[in-house]
Amino acid sequence: MANDFLFQDPVETTSVSRSEFESNILQDVRYEVQEAIIRSAPESWSQERREAVEESVLSESRMILDALSTIELQSAGALQTHIGRAIAEAKRLVHLGGVRRGV
Repeated sequence: MANDFLFQDPVETTSVSRSEFESNILQDVRYEVQEAIIRSAPESWSQERREAVEESVLSESRMILDALSTIELQSAGALQTHIGRAIAEAKRLVHLGGVRRGV
């Protein structure tokens, strides 16, 4: 996983900014969500429909990350929990048929 920096010495991580933590976390979430959509969505779904599900999950992830402290962003356990929840949300949206816009 791309977040190997989470296991570094805390002194070393002070040079990593909050925005870098968030960016790395979102990158991991995006990858895992994309994989979940590929595995779960019907092949007949358009790329636009798949991307709508992905963006919906990532939007929610951004809101959650904004609410966390910098210390919480560094928690490997919290990261795994968040990725698991993002995957579950992507699968839920796929199961419901995608994201409805303008409803």
